[in-house]
Amino acid sequence: MRSLATLLIHLFAGMASLAFAQEQQPAGRREAPSLAVGDEVPRLAVSKWLNGEGMDELEPGRVYLISFWAPSATDIDATAEKLTAIARANPDVTLIAIDVGEQNATDAKKLAKQIGSKLECPIGIDDASRVRNGKMAREWLEAAGQDSLPAVFLVNRDSTLAYFGKVDHLETAIAHLPGDLADPLSPDEIARRDKAARDAVQMQADFDRTVMRLSLLGDNLGAAKAIDALVTKYPESASMLLYSKFQYLVAAEEYEQAYATADACEKYDDAEALNDVAWTIVDQEGVAKRDLARAMRYAKRSVERSHSKVAAYIDTLARVYFEQGELDRAIELQTQALSIATRGEERAQLDAAMERYRAALPK
Repeated sequence: MRSLATLLIHLFAGMASLAFAQEQQPAGRREAPSLAVGDEVPRLAVSKWLNGEGMDELEPGRVYLISFWAPSATDIDATAEKLTAIARANPDVTLIAIDVGEQNATDAKKLAKQIGSKLECPIGIDDASRVRNGKMAREWLEAAGQDSLPAVFLVNRDSTLAYFGKVDHLETAIAHLPGDLADPLSPDEIARRDKAARDAVQMQADFDRTVMRLSLLGDNLGAAKAIDALVTKYPESASMLLYSKFQYLVAAEEYEQAYATADACEKYDDAEALNDVAWTIVDQEGVAKRDLARAMRYAKRSVERSHSKVAAYIDTLARVYFEQGELDRAIELQTQALSIATRGEERAQLDAAMERYRAALPK
């Protein structure tokens, strides 16, 4: 199963980000981002809470995960489920959702209904009483240079910003909060996180301007080649960028280059990227040359690197065994994946795969 946070999926958010920027930004030159990791976060500014009890302010001593939404946001259902799963796994974290794309309660309730069944948290409307773009959109999103949605902000117990950006690396950010989440971040860690967040924003802009433009023109091979410059410029994201390059090369039917790229990706030992490469090999339609030996190697390492704790990665390994005809092992692994899956949509997909494997057993 492909992970929820594959970079290629979320980089398509650049298309939605343009619409959000047009809706939210006043005419004229945009100011440089002013909200950075380590800064004290702005206050909440909510005009109305749409479900459950909200709050007037962020309480010191608590960790908050504030997510921002709009109708133009991409991958809404999957991101909502991902955030809920993260919140469940981290009971010290209080999840909040803010709608910055609607200016009245009636329209906002439509979005709340869309995400409310999956996002278990209070949902509020940004305070836009004075200007068209709301107070939180200005003081949080614009101040941090965030255009594409959904976007998340992780607030530490001392009311400082610990992370902002996409949900992709959120779990890692939570895991690396110091101690019991109460200790302040070191200056070096603040600088590192802020640079990573800024680089992610700039990388998405570069990806949209180069790779995505070529992809939309149907030039998959050109898009793959354009990624090389991004790997050099953004080495911290190299593994997922190489996964994206692998996909473009597969789409271009350049299989020798594709598998060489997959092997280059393997060297980074990134569980998520390895899983996604393996899943593409066994599941993507139209792949004429499926290297199951490589898929097995990547999938096994992904499960090993994640300590057998990620259901999607175990599901991928089960699928590789199934494609190799080892049904008993596939069913054993799928049972393990189901035992740790928590999200309803994920469980449904795992159940469907299990039915397929069992149906293939000899009668």
